[in-house]
Amino acid sequence: WVLLCKTVLWQHPAAIYLLFIGFSFLFVKFLEQELRQKRARLIHPAPVMGVDVLTKPIPVLEKRKRSLSPRRTRKGGNSSPKAISWKKFSELVETKTFDSCRSNCSPRKLLATLVTGWRYNTQDVVEFKIEFRMDQEVFCSWKRYSDMHTYDQAIRSLLNDHELSTLAEFPRKSTFGEYVTGRDKDECFLRARCRCLEKYMQSIMYGDDFREDTRITIASYTRDFFVPHVASQM
Repeated sequence: WVLLCKTVLWQHPAAIYLLFIGFSFLFVKFLEQELRQKRARLIHPAPVMGVDVLTKPIPVLEKRKRSLSPRRTRKGGNSSPKAISWKKFSELVETKTFDSCRSNCSPRKLLATLVTGWRYNTQDVVEFKIEFRMDQEVFCSWKRYSDMHTYDQAIRSLLNDHELSTLAEFPRKSTFGEYVTGRDKDECFLRARCRCLEKYMQSIMYGDDFREDTRITIASYTRDFFVPHVASQM
């Protein structure tokens, strides 16, 4: 092959130019492909846990034990490393749209605050109000259920009215009705209720039907809402 190439190039000098042009074309194509891949990596970076939350939701349920850390203060406040301060969270939600709030603190911290707020806050009155607006109209308001006798009835009505029961994950042998009609402070019912609410919050965060003017208003929580030994096992 070497001798053949030498003979051809010696007898046909124009082949040298053709060979150079061919190699140059391949080299340009290679550089173009490398630049295209680099630009794609800059525009769409690889998903990182805790960073790329908009394109790939974080599996919050798998990290529940870390979110519900036993490090807390009994007399009030929140010392959990996974949750932001209650004052900061309230200010973000009350003064800005939910889209801005989401950009300031990650959904994992928001959910951790929502779940752990019941355990850390010392207020006696439970008033959990969720409002989200779509096309300048109130789509759902927690005030509709404030006249219920118990929180269990309110959350049950909310889930049934908006068909959110499919968002919750339950063991195969149990049905949604068995969890919802469970007795007060029952371990299974508390687990299901917390899981329903968390999935509900996830649907608000990652749902395609909600606009940028989505807002959540949290009035107050109580630390004694969950049974301590149940909350520690969740």
